[in-house]
Amino acid sequence: MSRIIFVVSFFLLAFCLCFGQDSLNMRRIGTWIAPDTVGFYGWPSNSFTVIGNKAFLGSGAGGGTIWQIDISDPTSPELDTVFASTGGSLGSWGYYLYACGGRRLRIFDTRQTPPLLVGDTTGSYAYNAADADSGYVVSFRAWSPLGITRFDVSDPENPFVIYEGGGSYEGQISDIYVRYPYAYSVSYFDLYGDPDYDVLAGPCVSELAEPGGWCYEHYFAPGDPGQYPWSIVANESLIFVGANGATHVYSYDTLSGVELLCSWDTLYGGWDNIRNNLLAGSMMGRAKIANICEPCEPELVAWYQGDSSVPSAGYAKFIDDSTIIYGGRRGIVIFRLDTSIVGMQCRLDSQPEQWFELFPNPLFRGQSARVIANKNININLYDIAGRLKMRISNTDTINAKDISPGLYLAVAHFGKHVIVKKLLVLG
Repeated sequence: MSRIIFVVSFFLLAFCLCFGQDSLNMRRIGTWIAPDTVGFYGWPSNSFTVIGNKAFLGSGAGGGTIWQIDISDPTSPELDTVFASTGGSLGSWGYYLYACGGRRLRIFDTRQTPPLLVGDTTGSYAYNAADADSGYVVSFRAWSPLGITRFDVSDPENPFVIYEGGGSYEGQISDIYVRYPYAYSVSYFDLYGDPDYDVLAGPCVSELAEPGGWCYEHYFAPGDPGQYPWSIVANESLIFVGANGATHVYSYDTLSGVELLCSWDTLYGGWDNIRNNLLAGSMMGRAKIANICEPCEPELVAWYQGDSSVPSAGYAKFIDDSTIIYGGRRGIVIFRLDTSIVGMQCRLDSQPEQWFELFPNPLFRGQSARVIANKNININLYDIAGRLKMRISNTDTINAKDISPGLYLAVAHFGKHVIVKKLLVLG
């Protein structure tokens, strides 16, 4: 009997080594396929976003159809409604949906079905909606004439342009990550054929609220000009740029305090979303998850190889700690991650020089806690369910009247290090 078990085990191992595996630590639990009559084009990664329990999929840059898909049951996504818009490139912030295309930005309130058009503006480089945060939307046109626009949408019914720039030169802006007060973009330029500028392949940064200036010449260390950057995503202290053949990792804390940490020559492809210590993206049609506890020594911990029945992996978005959704050219795919990789804890090899404390702790109703730190830091305060409650720095206080009694986690990032402090709020 033991010999039979050995033979079977050996055969299965040989089969896996010879033919590979379709998936590791993630399984497909739900799929929604768009009608065959729909033609997708443009930038599919920017034609998908998630707001609450609704997924929105556009037909591509300049397209005019948007599908609203109910994902409240991830195992059975269903089409809610289809609505028209002058542009299928999508961004979101709060419950507002931003659709860009045909030099037009349209704003929809998604609290009703179908979403209600509340704001509209025309005449700007509103071609690919990249990202939105805190009342700002950044849009770009990818090719000649290259262009980028920053919109103030703090009043959704009256959006207006803060800055618009561009030119007739050849170039590509492939993605933008927005976190107030800055916008980070990745691009490649060929400025009027001048070879001195051909190496400007990498991210730049601009201030959202400033009326002028695209990047203020704050270019980070450029990557290999042969490694065209395609995507950008960040957390509180790290920026990941996906490129052809490489991923570039930067650390940052201020507008000018940016440093290239390292570049990977593996795990290449686009990166779209970060949750906890997991980085999600796609690679040649494969959904992939990397553990970035050590950002310069990543570990590919989950993947799923698509097939003809599954839309090609596009933009990735975590729904919760264990569920992730990909929007591609033909529909959406929802995956469930194995518990073995959910909530991976980073190991701190050594305590960083930066530190902080919360005082007093515990905190009683009516009291305010101060952040005591040896350097300027930014801290995210989460409840025990992992929901972000507020962002604070060592110049701020935590007022117990603003949060409910309970246990909270204050999380600060210092390069590759993560420091977590518990805060107890008593009634």
